[in-house]
Amino acid sequence: MLPNALSNRYDELEGLRHEHRLVVARGRLRGKPVMLWHRFGLGHEAAAANRTTAERLKAAGGTHAPLEWHEGPSGITWALAHEDGEFLDDWLEKSGPVDLAVALRLLRDLAESLDALHRSRIAHLRLRPTTVHVRAGERLRAALFNAEAVPFEVAAATRHGGEGDDPRHTAPELTGRTASQPDARTDLYLLGLLAYRLLAGRLPFEASDPLGWLHAHLALQPEDLRAQRRDMPAAVAELVAAMLAKSPLQRPASARAVAEELAHCIAALEQRQPSQVPAPVASRARFALPRLVVGRERERAQLDQALARVQSGRVELVVLQGPSGIGKSSLALEFLQRARGQGVLTALAKCEQHGSQRPYPALAGLLDNLALQPDLARVPIGSEAAALGVLSTALARRLGIASHPIELPPEQARQRLLSALVSLLRELTREQVLVLFIDDVQWSEAATLAMVAAAVAERDLRRVLVVAGLRTDAQAPADLLAAFAELPHTTLDLAALEDADIRRWMEAALPAGLAHPEPMLAWLTQRSGGNPLFLGQLLATLVAQGQLMPRDSGRWVLETRGGATPALPASALEAVSSRLRTLPAEQAALLGLAAAAGRQFSAQLLASATGRPLAALTPALERAQAEGLVEPEGEHTWRFVHDRLQQAAYESADAATRLDWHLRLGQALRVQDTDAALFDSCRHLEQALSLLDPGARREFALAAQRAAGKAHASAAFAQQARLLRTALTALASALPLSPAQRLALMHEATDAFVLTQDFEAAEACLAEARRLEADPLARARGDELRIRMLVAQQRAQEALQAGVEALGRLGLRVSTERATLDTVLQLVRLRLRLRGRPVAAWIDAPAATDPAQLQLQRLIFATISVAHTLASPLYAVLGLAGTRLAFERGVTPWSWQPISVAGHVLSGVFDDIDTGHALGELSVRLGERFGTHSLSFNHLFYVMHWKVPIASTLPLLRNCFEQAERSGNPEIAGYAAGMFVGVTWNAMGSLSALDDALHEVRPLGERHRNALVLDCCASFDWLLGLLRGGAPRAPIEPLRRLRSEGDALPHDEIFELVHDQLAVMLNVMAGFYGDDVVAHGERVRRNLHRMAGNFSTPLHHWFEALLHAQRLRERPVGASRRLVHKHLRKLRAWAAHCPENHLHRVASLEAELAALAGDPAASRQYGRAVELARAQGFTGDAAIVAHRWARHCARTGDPAGLRDALELAHGLYSQWGATCMVRQIEEDMPGFARPRSGAHAVPLDTLTLVKASQSISAELEMAAVAARLLQQAMENAGARYAALLLHLDGQLVLAAQRAEAGARQEPPTPVPLAQTLLPAPLLRAVQQGGEALVLEDACAPHPWGASPRWHGRAGVSVLCVPVVAARDVLGVLYLENELTAGCFTPERTTLAGVLAGQAAIAIANARLFSELGAAHAGLRQANTRLEERVAERTRALEENHARLRRLERQIAADEERQRIMRDLHDGLGSQLFVTLSRVERDELEREDIASALRACIADMRLVLEAMTPDGNDFLAAWGSFRFRWEAQLAQAGLASHWAVRGAGDTLELPAATALQVLRIAQEGLANVMKHARAKRVEVGIAVEDGALCLAVRDDGVGLKDAPGPGSRGLDNMRARARRLGATLAIEAAHPGTRLALQLPLPPRHA
Repeated sequence: MLPNALSNRYDELEGLRHEHRLVVARGRLRGKPVMLWHRFGLGHEAAAANRTTAERLKAAGGTHAPLEWHEGPSGITWALAHEDGEFLDDWLEKSGPVDLAVALRLLRDLAESLDALHRSRIAHLRLRPTTVHVRAGERLRAALFNAEAVPFEVAAATRHGGEGDDPRHTAPELTGRTASQPDARTDLYLLGLLAYRLLAGRLPFEASDPLGWLHAHLALQPEDLRAQRRDMPAAVAELVAAMLAKSPLQRPASARAVAEELAHCIAALEQRQPSQVPAPVASRARFALPRLVVGRERERAQLDQALARVQSGRVELVVLQGPSGIGKSSLALEFLQRARGQGVLTALAKCEQHGSQRPYPALAGLLDNLALQPDLARVPIGSEAAALGVLSTALARRLGIASHPIELPPEQARQRLLSALVSLLRELTREQVLVLFIDDVQWSEAATLAMVAAAVAERDLRRVLVVAGLRTDAQAPADLLAAFAELPHTTLDLAALEDADIRRWMEAALPAGLAHPEPMLAWLTQRSGGNPLFLGQLLATLVAQGQLMPRDSGRWVLETRGGATPALPASALEAVSSRLRTLPAEQAALLGLAAAAGRQFSAQLLASATGRPLAALTPALERAQAEGLVEPEGEHTWRFVHDRLQQAAYESADAATRLDWHLRLGQALRVQDTDAALFDSCRHLEQALSLLDPGARREFALAAQRAAGKAHASAAFAQQARLLRTALTALASALPLSPAQRLALMHEATDAFVLTQDFEAAEACLAEARRLEADPLARARGDELRIRMLVAQQRAQEALQAGVEALGRLGLRVSTERATLDTVLQLVRLRLRLRGRPVAAWIDAPAATDPAQLQLQRLIFATISVAHTLASPLYAVLGLAGTRLAFERGVTPWSWQPISVAGHVLSGVFDDIDTGHALGELSVRLGERFGTHSLSFNHLFYVMHWKVPIASTLPLLRNCFEQAERSGNPEIAGYAAGMFVGVTWNAMGSLSALDDALHEVRPLGERHRNALVLDCCASFDWLLGLLRGGAPRAPIEPLRRLRSEGDALPHDEIFELVHDQLAVMLNVMAGFYGDDVVAHGERVRRNLHRMAGNFSTPLHHWFEALLHAQRLRERPVGASRRLVHKHLRKLRAWAAHCPENHLHRVASLEAELAALAGDPAASRQYGRAVELARAQGFTGDAAIVAHRWARHCARTGDPAGLRDALELAHGLYSQWGATCMVRQIEEDMPGFARPRSGAHAVPLDTLTLVKASQSISAELEMAAVAARLLQQAMENAGARYAALLLHLDGQLVLAAQRAEAGARQEPPTPVPLAQTLLPAPLLRAVQQGGEALVLEDACAPHPWGASPRWHGRAGVSVLCVPVVAARDVLGVLYLENELTAGCFTPERTTLAGVLAGQAAIAIANARLFSELGAAHAGLRQANTRLEERVAERTRALEENHARLRRLERQIAADEERQRIMRDLHDGLGSQLFVTLSRVERDELEREDIASALRACIADMRLVLEAMTPDGNDFLAAWGSFRFRWEAQLAQAGLASHWAVRGAGDTLELPAATALQVLRIAQEGLANVMKHARAKRVEVGIAVEDGALCLAVRDDGVGLKDAPGPGSRGLDNMRARARRLGATLAIEAAHPGTRLALQLPLPPRHA
C-alpha cells in the first residue's frame, strides 16, 4: 500500500519497492513523470539533515537535485526526474555476466556522481544496488539516487547495523567497531563492493548472517579479481582492491580520482591495449588534486562582510585579483556556493581569452546562468525584455518572450537593453540578494562591463553584489573597471599561500601524509611560489612520472633517483605542456582542437569537426579527464579545468595547424541553426580566412552580415562594426555579391562605422552605396546615414541641409525661407487630424508597415535634432508634420520624437498647453509601446512644466541624463544634463542647489568632452561668481565666449541668448535699467521662438516686464507699458494651467502696475507676491520682489514698510545665497541693514537646512567635519570668516578656519587660542556659559573688550556659538563679517546654532570613529600577536602530543608484544616444545604429529583472533572465532547454531581475558568433535546479570563416555576459568553435554 500522503500529492502512482521505512514509487508531478522516494519514521534531526542534503543539491544544480522536497506528517518525500530504466539488482539478475567495458563505464558514472555529491559536502553512505538505476540510451548509464544521503557534518555520526540496513553493503567504519569515522571515502568502499559485484558476478565476501558479514568487512581480504576473471586488467584489479582497503587512508584519494583512473582503464580497453595503462595506477588513484580553498580566511571574511552589507540594501563591487592559478575562481565559486546555501541568487560568467563575437558575451553568460534559476519564470518583466532575449535565447525561452525586438534608433536600442536589464535585476532582487561573478574580466570588452556597471548603478536597485576576478599577470587596460567607479568597491589581493596553508593543501592531496614532510614541503613551496595551480601541476607531474609513490604504510616518498632532485618545469604552463607532450599525437590534437573551441566545448562539435563518431572521441576525452586536464560539465559538454590548461593545449601546435582547427570548427558550426553557433562560426572562420576559397569567402561574408544584424538588434554596435569590417575584408577576394546584397551590406557597414565613429570607413562605404542606390527608398536610407554621420562629426549645418534635401525627395518639402508659413500650415493640418479624437487615444494608432513611411519617419528623426539648434522654425515644421504623418500613415519607433517636438511647439509657441502636454505624454507612452526608454528630455524640459510644479521635474531630468550616459548615449545625456542645470536655476530655490547640480553634471562633460555640458557649466559658474561676489556697482555685461575662426559650435548662438537673458536678470536684480539692458532684453525676446517652451521663457517675460515697469517710472512711454501688459497676459495664461510656477510672478507685476498707478494697496500686493513665491520654493523670486517692495516704500516715504521690506529682502537674499545683493543692501542702506530687536524674521529654508545638516553629519573624519561646518556656516549665515575652536587638553585650540578673499586669517591650524588674535575673553565666556553671543558691532564698547583683529575696522559683526554634545561643550564656532555691522540676524543665529549642534554630533562621532579605528588597529595588532603566540603554542602542543602519541603507541606495542610473547610461550611454545621432545623420543606416530601441529595452529589462530582490529572488542574476535570453527564443524559433519544475546554492538574485554575465554570455547568444541559423537552443537554467548555467559551444548553420548574429572582438557578449562575469576560448569544435558562459563564483567557492562 502506498501512503495516502503520496496519493494526495502525486498522480498516476505506481509502487516499485517497499523496504524498511522506505517506499519507492513513480508518478506524475504537475504532469511531469517523477520517481518518488518516501521515507518515514525519521526523527527531527534526521529530517533536518535530509533537508540540508536536498538544499545543497538544489544549490549545486544538475540532475542530482530533487524537483521537489516535501515534509509531511507521514514522512519525507523526494520527487526526482524520472527516466526509464531499472534498479541495478534487477538488471544484474537479468543480464548475467557483465561485459568488462560496460561494467567500467557504469562504475565511472557512479564515481562521477559520488564526486558531484562530495563537492556539495554530501556523503551517500547507502550505496547499494537498490540506490543505483541503470538507464539505456546511446550507451548504458548508471544514475545514483541520493534521497538517503547525508551532509558531511552528519556523516561522522552515521552507523549501520540497525533494522533495515543491508549488512552486505556496509563499510568497516560504519560498523562502529573501528577508530575511523565515516566520510567521503566510505562511499569508495561501498563503490568497491559494487565494482566487485559487477566485475566478478558476486560480492567479495560470503556470510550467512549479519555477524558473519560484520566479521568479513572488518577482517577478511577479498580474493584478487584476476582470479575471478581472466580478462581483468591488473590496473582495474589493483584499483578495486584499493577501494576495498579496510583503512580509509589506504583507499583512493577521492571519487574524482577513481573516475579518472576508470577513464584511463576504459581508454586503454577501447584501444585494445589494456596492458598500456600506466603502471602507477594505485598511486594515481590515491592522489587527487584537492578541490578546496586553503587559507584565504581574511578574503572569505571580507566577502562575507560584503554580502552582509549588500543584504542590507547596498550595491557593491568586490575585485578578486592576483596572478593566474592563485585561486581567484576557486575562492569565488566557494563563496557562491556558501551564498546559495543562505538563499542568495547567484549567476556567473567567464570572459574568454580569445574573445567572442557574441554580443556582450559576459552579460549573455550571466543571463544564460540566470535562466537556470527555478523561480525565474514567475519574474514579471516589461515590454523591453525582448532586448534580453536577443542576448540569451535560454532566457527568452524561460521567460516566454520574443527574441526579435522591434528595430529602434541606436540610442533608444541601447537604452532599451539597459532598461530591460535593470528591470530584470530589480525584480530578481525585490526580496533576495543577487551575486554576479564575472571571471577573468581582464579579457572582457569595455562595452560589456559598462552595460553591467550601468545596470547595477541604477538608483533604485538594491541588494546586488558584483564579484570580478582579475588576473594581474595578463595585460589589461588601466581603466578596465572605471565603469564601476560609482559603486562602493573592495579590492582583495590574493597573495601566495603561506607554509601552513600549503601543508593543509598537501594533507588533502596526500591524506596518508609524506614520509619526510619537512624537506618535501620546503622544496615544493620554493618551486611553486605558493601558487596552488602550479603546486598541483608539480605534484601531478611527480606522480605521473612515478617519482612520488606511496609505500605500504600509505605515506608518500619522493624518489630522488641517486640523490638528485627531479628536474621539473618552471611554471604551471610548462608543466601542462610537458604532460601534453606525453599524450598520443591523436589525443593531443583533439585537445588542441577543443582548446581552439574555447574553455568550454561540445564533444558533438569536435565530432563534427573531425568527422568521427561521438563514441570514438569519448575515450580520448576520458583519458584527458583522467590526466586532470578536462572535466565533464553536462551532456556531451566538457571544459578545461583551468584556462592555463586550455592555453597550453592551444599553443601545443604550430600556427598552420591552429588555422586548420579554426577552419574545421567554423565549418562545423556553420550548419547549426542557432545564434551562438553563428557568432562562433564567424569567429573561427575569421581567423582561418586565408584558407577559404572565393566561394567560401562569399558565404562567410554573408554569414558575418547576418551576425552583425543580430549584434545591432542587441545594441552591440562594436561587435556589429567588427563583423562587418571582417565581411568587407573577405569580399575583397571573394565571389561578388548581387547589387542588392552589396548595397545592403554597405548601408549596414556605414551605420555601424558611424556608431563607432570610424568616419573614414563610413565615408568609403557610403560612397560605394551611392553608386548602387537605384530607387528612392535606397537613396533615402543613404541620406539618413549621411545625416547621422554629419551630426556625429559635428557638421550640423551640412547635416541640416542634407536633411532638407532628402525630405524633399520623399515629398516633404520644407525650407528655411518659408518655415514660418509652413509651421502655421502644418499646425492647421495637425489640428484637423486631431479633431474629434482625444490625443491620448492615439496610443492605439496602428503601426506603419509601408517602407516609405518608415523611411520618412527615420529621416525626420535624423533631421529634427540639428534643426533644433540651427533652425527653430524648421524644427517646428518637422515636429508638426512628423506627428501628422504618424497619425495618418501609422506610427513607428521613430514617431515619439516628432510627437514630443509637436507638444513642445504647441505649448511653447502657440500657447496650446493642454494639447501640447497631451502630445508630450503621448510621446512617452508611445516610447514605452515600442520598448524605448520612458524618459524624454524634450517632454521633461519643454512641456511638462506648463502643467506641473517645476521642482518635480528635477529628479526626472537627473534620472534622464544618468540613464542616457549609462546606456552609452553621451549626446542625449549632455542635452539632459544641460537642461537639468537650467531647470535648477529657473526653480530659483537655492544657489547651493545650483552648485550641486553643476557638481553633478560637470564630470559627465569632462568624461565625454561634451562641449555643451562644459559650456553650460562655465556659464553658470560665471553667474554664481557674480551672485556670490561683491555688491554690483555698474551694469553687468553678458558673458561673451571667444572662439577662433572655424571653431564655432552649433549651440553657441543659443548660449549667447542665455547669456543675454542672465545679464538682464542680474541687472534688474541689481537696479540697472539702462538702454544696454533693454537691448539685451529685446534681443532675447525676438529669439524666444528658438527657446520656445523652455522654462526660461516665462522667466524672461517676468524680468523684462520688471525692467520696463522700472523704465516707466523714469520715462513713461507707451512701448514699455504695452510690453508690461503683454508679458502679464502671457504669465496669466500660464498661471491658469500651473499656478504653482507662475502665480507669484503675476502677483508681482500686478503690484508693479498698482505702484505705478499710485494705488495704496501696492504694498499689500507686493507682500502677497512674496508669500506666494516663498510658498512654492522660489526663494530668489521672493527676494527680488521684497527688494522691489523696499524700493517702492522708499519712493512713497514709508520708513516702517521700508525697514520691514528691506529686512525681508536681506534675509531672503541670504537664504537664496546671493551674497552680492546682501552686500549691496548693507552698503547702500547701512542704517536699515541692522536688524531691530524682535524684527520680523524670515522663516528658515527647511530644505537648505536639512541639506546643510546632512552634509555635515555625513562626514566621519574630524578634518572633514570641520571643513564642512565652516563651509555651510559661511554660505548660510553670511560670514566672511569662520573658525572652529575645540577644547583639547584643558585649553581652546583653533582646529580649523575658513576665510573669503580679503578677510584676515590666523596662523595655520592647529594652534592654541593664546597664539591667535581671536577674542579670547569672548570665546571663553561662550565656552563656559554654553550660550551663543552676538555682537552687532564688535568695534563698539562691550563687556569682553576689543580684539586686535578688529583694529581699523568701522563695523564688525561677530557671532559665537557653543558646540555642545550631551551637555558637554566641545568647542566654539566663531563667525565674523568685517564689512558690516548687524550682519547676524536672529534667523542666522538660529541657523548657526542648528549647524553647530549637528557638528557637535558629527565631531563626537568622528572622535568615536577615530578611537574605534585606533582600537581596531590595536585589536588587530593584538590579534596578530595572539595568533602568532597561539600558533607557536599550538605547534609546541602538537609536537608534544605527537611525542606523547608516539610514546603511547610504543608502550602499547611493547605491552602487546609482551602479551603475545607470553601467550606464545605459555600456549603455542609449550605445545611445540612438548611435541618436539616426544618426536625426538619417537613417542609419536605420523598422525599424532599432524594432530599436535594442528592444535598449535589452532592456538596461534586463537591468539590472532583475540587481537581484533579495534583492540578490545570481544564481539569482533568472537566473529573471527565463529567464522573459523563453523567451517571446521561443518567439515566434521556437525551442524552448528550460534547465538549472541544482550551484548549490544560492542563488548570490551582485555585481550588476555578474551584469549582465555576463546581457549575455553575452543577446548569445549574440540571435546565435542573428539569424544561426543554428536550431530549438532549449539554455541551461544550472552550478557546477563552483569556477567558474560558462554554455553556449548551438544546432542552426543554425554558424560558417560566423555573424559572424566582427571581429563587434562577439562582441568585446563577449569584452571583458565579460575584465573579469570569465572565459574565453569560441565554437566549432562540429556542428551549430550552442556558446558557453561560465567565471567563477571566490569560495572559499565553490567
